[in-house]
Amino acid sequence: MSRLLQARRRGILLLALADLPAAGLGPDDRAGLARALQDAATDTGLVGVVLGPAGPAGFADAGLADPDALRPPATRRRRADAEDTPPTLAELAEMIEAMPCPVVLRLAGRVTGGLAELALAADGCIAVEGLSLAFTDTALGLPPAAGATQRLPRRCGARQALDCLLGGATLDAAGAVAAGIADLSVRRGPAATAAHPFHDTVAGLPEAMALAAELAVTPELRPLDRNAGLADPSAYLAEIAQARSALSSGEQGKDTVALRVIDCVEAALILSLEAGLGMERAARADALATPATRALIHVARAEVDPARLRPSGGTASARGEVAVIGVAGVPLVAEALAAGLAVTLVEVDQGGLDTALGALVDGLDAEVLAGRLAAEERDRRLARLAPTTRLERLGAVPLAVEGGETDPDLVRELLRAMAVAAGTDTRCVRIDATGDVDRLAREGAQPALVTLDLPRDIEARGLAGLAAAPGATPDAVAAAAGFARRLGRHVVQGAGVAGRLRLTLSATLARTVERLLLSGATPEAIDASLRAAGWRTGPCLRFDRDGLDRVTAQAAAASAAGWAHPGLGFLETLAEVGQTGRAAGAGLYDWAGGQPGGVTPLVLRAISGGTEAAAPTPDAGEAPPDAAGIRDRIEAALAVAGLRAVASGAAGQAADIDLVAIHGLGLPRISGGPMHAAGQGGLVRLQSRLRALAAEDPELWTPPPLLADLIKTGRTLEGGAA
Repeated sequence: MSRLLQARRRGILLLALADLPAAGLGPDDRAGLARALQDAATDTGLVGVVLGPAGPAGFADAGLADPDALRPPATRRRRADAEDTPPTLAELAEMIEAMPCPVVLRLAGRVTGGLAELALAADGCIAVEGLSLAFTDTALGLPPAAGATQRLPRRCGARQALDCLLGGATLDAAGAVAAGIADLSVRRGPAATAAHPFHDTVAGLPEAMALAAELAVTPELRPLDRNAGLADPSAYLAEIAQARSALSSGEQGKDTVALRVIDCVEAALILSLEAGLGMERAARADALATPATRALIHVARAEVDPARLRPSGGTASARGEVAVIGVAGVPLVAEALAAGLAVTLVEVDQGGLDTALGALVDGLDAEVLAGRLAAEERDRRLARLAPTTRLERLGAVPLAVEGGETDPDLVRELLRAMAVAAGTDTRCVRIDATGDVDRLAREGAQPALVTLDLPRDIEARGLAGLAAAPGATPDAVAAAAGFARRLGRHVVQGAGVAGRLRLTLSATLARTVERLLLSGATPEAIDASLRAAGWRTGPCLRFDRDGLDRVTAQAAAASAAGWAHPGLGFLETLAEVGQTGRAAGAGLYDWAGGQPGGVTPLVLRAISGGTEAAAPTPDAGEAPPDAAGIRDRIEAALAVAGLRAVASGAAGQAADIDLVAIHGLGLPRISGGPMHAAGQGGLVRLQSRLRALAAEDPELWTPPPLLADLIKTGRTLEGGAA
């Protein structure tokens, strides 16, 4: 159903899009907006149209709500009745541009993607203080969908247009005015809501209505052809040439899209608007057919898919407040303050509270001394902190989080105390990567408990694991997930244990690296191979940085739980002799002054077969895998682990594995993750490759039964027909 709200006031049609989902503007929303514009175009008594957002979601459009729009044009599904086909964003922009009466957009909150492009087609825009406007399609490996390569440079010139379209530049209210997108900026005020979308006090609404009325009586002011950015053709072409020469080789596949966008922006100077729009449509259609863009779209859709969390359908409080209980929660308090949340820090006794506050302040001061944090920002964060020993304060916040204490008796006592102190609208969460949420819920008298895994290592700080007790409500899951997203993390649900999927894939990666080392591959070769494929950090370097003792302990926990096969013992041997990594000065690499050097002698001897290992090394005459073989073995092992997790119900869908691999292990987004890559490469091909690799290590690479079943029944990893 459409989320479009309508009202009429003083001859002006007021339209508001309410509570858009994270995926953005869907087919029904576009159809509803088109019908409203068509009706308005034939209403001779209408003075103008004002369109704006209503609700906390703002005007953000991730461009992911319509799967059909993300297919190459030749493969899109045809509707039986062409008249029922919703208009594209490009068609909506053209409708707005061709309206007989002025159309004014009220831009407030986050305005992104296609909705930002609609602003360029409007006769006028009002920007509300606090605006964050961005053109985001290139993050999906796509040129814009609705004319931004043509309309934006006509307003602000080539350089600023390319900064917005390719550089990720975000414009605030003043920046939108300076770029010629908005006519006026107004101070922040009450936001529109779905219940009250058109109240007179809504920030920017009176000004938008006044501008529409003014443009209606002075049609010569209607800027249907804004060309200020084309005023100096020589400078414009120089900016285009500079952009082409500066284009560096980033992630594989993105350069082609960037070059096409630059071509389209150049065309804005040379071609008519209609011809330029046709060039943009062709560039987008070509990009939609590429594997790189399909991978980026797959990841982005998985990140915003609400059906991945169970039970679904809940809502989280919009209040940016959280209570954190216990000294163990100090790192979480620091992260929440950095994310702009107001935090109540609760400790049951004053001594514990003083200890927690001391650790928090010391950590912030260290950031200031290191130059990573301004003193003023530290003070602003501390101003949002409310320390207390009164547990009853939990009843005043929407979310209470036990910070991850490790003593089982203390955890049980804290959860029971939270159950008593929390208000009826307070959701309770525990930070726990390995605890069984059902057991914790029973022991802590918290039937609706949710646990979160919030890893602190650098590569996984964009990931949060979630597990929900059987009695957890949709609102409890939504509250926990919403909190993790406020921290900038992508949420993946594991069955029963919040960190299960992350620990499973991490253990699989550790065992595969061991196997490669014992087959003669050096740490440098392994890391270089994966870095060349786009991984953020090579696994050997990461293991040393995180600590081999910690890496092997986590892998052992995953193995003991039956989620992964045991390691081969080599990494454990290094940890046992004190070669734990960077902190010890030696691990897989030698470390001097905190920087990695060459491979340590013990590792070199193991690679060459000169030391005993927990598993046999290959024949002396067998060459170690080359760069492609290293990548192939690691990607195959992760795909096998993912298939097993899906088959066991640990992962709700294959996309969960991809998100964990990307946000937890550091795989490149452009790969789509191991499951997406396996599906795109063909399941029969994967099965054949696994059968060949299984001779090297059956536990790592034996094809799971699910793979044969998918092939036999013609299904894909996404659940549909092949």
